[in-house]
Amino acid sequence: MPRYTKEELAAALVGARSWSDVNTRLGRAPDARSKVLRDLATQYELDTSGIATASTRSYTDDELTAAVEAARSWGDVAEQLGKSRHAGASIQAMRRGAARLGLDVSHLDRNGRAPSR
Repeated sequence: MPRYTKEELAAALVGARSWSDVNTRLGRAPDARSKVLRDLATQYELDTSGIATASTRSYTDDELTAAVEAARSWGDVAEQLGKSRHAGASIQAMRRGAARLGLDVSHLDRNGRAPSR
């Protein structure tokens, strides 16, 4: 028997931009594996078109710029963009996006501490 009813999963999907959002709304860790939820949404024939896939970005260049400017670490950037602090592939994509945009990332530290000067 599925852990989530069709109604629970449908409610969690409303307005969600990522599977991390859906996980959080269901009381799961943001970085929990979402394959079960994706399969269940398919089984229930729920609309998941608003959820970003691995091949699509769930944030704009302006959102990335604002997140980088306000953050102290790449983990902070990830959280501000609705991702897990430990989402390695997402953080790598954010780094590439920041480089493409020419953003100053010298103030970002991997461990969440302000860099020593």
